[in-house]
Amino acid sequence: MAATESRRTPDSSQRELATTFALLDRNRDGRICANDMKTSMRVLNLPISEQVASNFVKKLAKGGCDIREEEFALWMRTCNDYNNNSILQQAFDALDTNKDGYITKAELQTGLTLLGEVVSDTVLSAMMEEADLDHDNRLSFQEFSHAVSRRA
Repeated sequence: MAATESRRTPDSSQRELATTFALLDRNRDGRICANDMKTSMRVLNLPISEQVASNFVKKLAKGGCDIREEEFALWMRTCNDYNNNSILQQAFDALDTNKDGYITKAELQTGLTLLGEVVSDTVLSAMMEEADLDHDNRLSFQEFSHAVSRRA
């Protein structure tokens, strides 16, 4: 029974994995190479060396030079066994640049820009309005998690 349960992934988890893979696949070629990994980690303020990125990719790619989405999903599911919220928490923490436990509109704008996503002020305001459930003009981790899960 445990093996069957570990293979079952709710739709929201699958969407979260696909979204995370897409964010790491910096050149949008459907694979994560060492350069994609190094760049993504730098954007998240977690810089790693070329060698560390290369070793990580080789390990996940079973000796190859690129991580396919299936390999990434398998690895992430294994990681998620001990902490389901770690990916979202890391993304939230990276966006919460002043470390006050909330994401402001300005912090979201900066984070999206660093990820190469250009959004207008109108779209950004709409995103915040939709996600800000308590209308305090900032996103808590709970609001952020809820918004990401709904949109993924």
